[in-house]
Amino acid sequence: MNPLTLAFRNPEREQLYRNAATGRYRAQVRVALVLGLALYTLVGVLDRHFLPEADLPTAWAIRIVVMSYAVAVFAFTFHPLFQRFNQMPVAPVGFGASTGLVGVMWLMPVGAVSEYYISIVIVVFWTYLALGVRFIYGLAMNVAIFAVFYGTLAVLGDMPRPLLETSAFFLFAGSIVAAGTAYVIEHQQRLLFVRRQELVHERERHRTRSMHDSLTGLPNRDLLSDRLEQAIAQSRREIPTCAGLYLDLDGFKLVNDTQGHEAGDEVLKIVSSRLRIIVRRADTVARLGGDEFFIVARGIESAEAAEVLAKRVLVAVQERIPLGNGNTVAIGVSIGICLFPYPDCTPHEIIHRADHAMYAVKRSGKAGYAFAD
Repeated sequence: MNPLTLAFRNPEREQLYRNAATGRYRAQVRVALVLGLALYTLVGVLDRHFLPEADLPTAWAIRIVVMSYAVAVFAFTFHPLFQRFNQMPVAPVGFGASTGLVGVMWLMPVGAVSEYYISIVIVVFWTYLALGVRFIYGLAMNVAIFAVFYGTLAVLGDMPRPLLETSAFFLFAGSIVAAGTAYVIEHQQRLLFVRRQELVHERERHRTRSMHDSLTGLPNRDLLSDRLEQAIAQSRREIPTCAGLYLDLDGFKLVNDTQGHEAGDEVLKIVSSRLRIIVRRADTVARLGGDEFFIVARGIESAEAAEVLAKRVLVAVQERIPLGNGNTVAIGVSIGICLFPYPDCTPHEIIHRADHAMYAVKRSGKAGYAFAD
């Protein structure tokens, strides 16, 4: 985070922060503008106490110009572009309000100016805190207000030095308090945003870990059920056939017994990678546990297409698997296929039917596939 501008050094994070804050900021700007317009109008009521009668129309003309810009900004908050451009049009509202007050003061007798300069301090606080302008933009407006206020009243005006110094002190003190408060508020908001992002990412990591197999990274049984629910819903809307393939590796126990569990884990990882490669992006490969896997193939269209996929799985798994110790092993796979949707099908029942078909293959000699009834 930049210590002066408070902008995140990462452009993507900065954009995320702005997008997240826009909704709240939009509402805040609207409320602040309505409040500011009301107060600006009420201050105008005091003009008749300090301005000559002939200068009242000029003073109100100045106020109307300032308020017209504020009304235009209020209307802009309803435009989609406010999502991208909000600080640049909003920040000058405070500067315009202060400039308008200085213009009114210029019309007053010098003795009456002291009755109005406190309104400049109020505008500074309103810009930073009520209008919610970012610290760096508020600071720029603050400097501009100082320049206009003292350039007009000190250089061009006849304000007595004691009055000028008094007004300068209170405006400076008020600006320090307002700017410091705005800095702390924005800094805390940004830190809170970072913390929320970290919590979201942490929850997502935990969710991902809880829904995926720790060894292979494949979806586990819980996530598989969710993917099956989605496939069932999609197939009922769009009417294509889907297929669930239950896979059980043949000869895997022998690998574990002869090569060790580390070799067995290596085999499972390689098989997982091969299965990922042969399925489409819309399909799901899940590990049910041990040496059992499940494939959800969406939009498979026909039993023949499911057979083609099953044969590809057989070829991919039966290819010899190289191990890290230099050895290679050969395993097979038995596959049970369940086509869906069918009346009242559920994820649990689809898995059960495919599992039943897979055991029929096991009983008939392994290394093949069969369809569920």
